[in-house]
Amino acid sequence: MLSLIICSKRTDISHELKDNIKKTIGIDYELIVIDNLKSKYSIFSAYNEGVRRAKGDIYCFMHEDIMYETKDWGQKVLKHFQEKDKLGLIGVFGGHYMPDCVCHIGDSDLLSGMFYFTDKGLNKKSCFYNQFFGNYTSIEVVAVDGLWFCIPKKLFDEISFDEKTYNGFHYYDMDISMQIWSVGYTCEVVSDILVNHFSSGNINKNFIYSSYDFYKKWHSCFPMLKGISIDHQYVNIIKDLCRNKAYCRELLVENKEKRACCIKNTIKLLLKK
Repeated sequence: MLSLIICSKRTDISHELKDNIKKTIGIDYELIVIDNLKSKYSIFSAYNEGVRRAKGDIYCFMHEDIMYETKDWGQKVLKHFQEKDKLGLIGVFGGHYMPDCVCHIGDSDLLSGMFYFTDKGLNKKSCFYNQFFGNYTSIEVVAVDGLWFCIPKKLFDEISFDEKTYNGFHYYDMDISMQIWSVGYTCEVVSDILVNHFSSGNINKNFIYSSYDFYKKWHSCFPMLKGISIDHQYVNIIKDLCRNKAYCRELLVENKEKRACCIKNTIKLLLKK
């Protein structure tokens, strides 16, 4: 049985999502909704609470703003874990490379994943990062994006969402991925489970602070590469790319909170660095 764990901004998830899950999952499941209407929980504490309540064999952590496009996707989840004893986590989107610097897994642009994104104007776009999949339905990654991922129950004897290091709603996905690797299991992105995501995330000061907390905790493991190979002549270029993206993001957050248009200033400061 799958335990679907959701941290909700409301007292319950939408009837539309409940109906979508029921029609597409294809196996027995339980739905665990953590009511976070009053902001009682961080994403770390909410998911830990979900784990305490869960009774299934595999825990599926998902955003409440997704819909499933794949029929019988629950059967596919079971199959992935049945075929590989040391598989510790699957997601639908992730990154292959984490350089030795403060940044996000997506900054290197070495990504794999397949999903749809529908913006507020209801424009549905395909987001298929499938250049590395080849003929396979899964590929190893350093870390996954938190919009959807699954972990076997047995691993929570050794891991948990880190409420001591972080707060808020960022880097929980990258941190739990690193924990999976640290206990001897692997993280993979799969291409046979397709979801539609209805938001693009929120970059704020907590995101920036969490990036430094993440690097401080795991820096001894970096640089880290999984699932692909990189020509060594490009390693420093990729690292510079990641550092510049992180630097630009910090400037954008700082100037946005001052209510100033900062795109031109960001470019100028980046060139001067």
